[in-house]
Amino acid sequence: MSIRLSLVMALLVTPTMILSSCSSDSKDDTDGGTSDSGANPADLCPAAACNVMDESECSDGNACYVGLADNDDPIPVCGVAGTKTDLEACSRNQDCAPGLHCDRDDKVCRTYCCGGSSDACPSGQQCLISIINENTGDDTGVGLCRATDDCDPLADTGCPADRACTPIGGGEFLCLPPGSAEVGAACVSSSECVKGAACVEETGRCATFCDQEDDDPSCDSGQTCGNLAGYTSPLGACR
Repeated sequence: MSIRLSLVMALLVTPTMILSSCSSDSKDDTDGGTSDSGANPADLCPAAACNVMDESECSDGNACYVGLADNDDPIPVCGVAGTKTDLEACSRNQDCAPGLHCDRDDKVCRTYCCGGSSDACPSGQQCLISIINENTGDDTGVGLCRATDDCDPLADTGCPADRACTPIGGGEFLCLPPGSAEVGAACVSSSECVKGAACVEETGRCATFCDQEDDDPSCDSGQTCGNLAGYTSPLGACR
């Protein structure tokens, strides 16, 4: 399997955050950035047999999805179109209407976006998920739109029990599966850290969340509760 979902919105510290891998029913599974380009969103999509944001390039009853080539590289391909709209439940790409992809993590259809532009995203969403070619590690240029989450990592509220409130930069958060990197372990993204921790840019290591306004912020001996880049007090990280 060669498709990987990655967050492209800089996490206080990092370039990308791995969300998950996708599997495909018939070599047709997929997976999008935050800058608005001002250009026609479809023009930002990679050249291929079809354009994921232009249903006219496939025959009637079909739509363009990111699928897998014979060498397992993710490429846009035409497949039977579904009818499910943005955020409706799905189990495969063909459940979703043209211009959408089935996000296997959340089991919902999400709108395609290209080149990191959020211009084509529904109101309140951004181009936050990127499709990565696992064979090469390259960004395919195609992504998915999603909204940020209203959660609080200090209070550990706002996310399902199996998700962690993860800072993704710009004061925003996403509920993501917790990572496996323990506090003190090297990291490049907060999504790599265990629940209750973030990746600190200055140190490149996972650090425990702390309350900068608390007289006893629960940091280890010798540590202080410092700022977390892109976020305002009280949210901080021990260092």
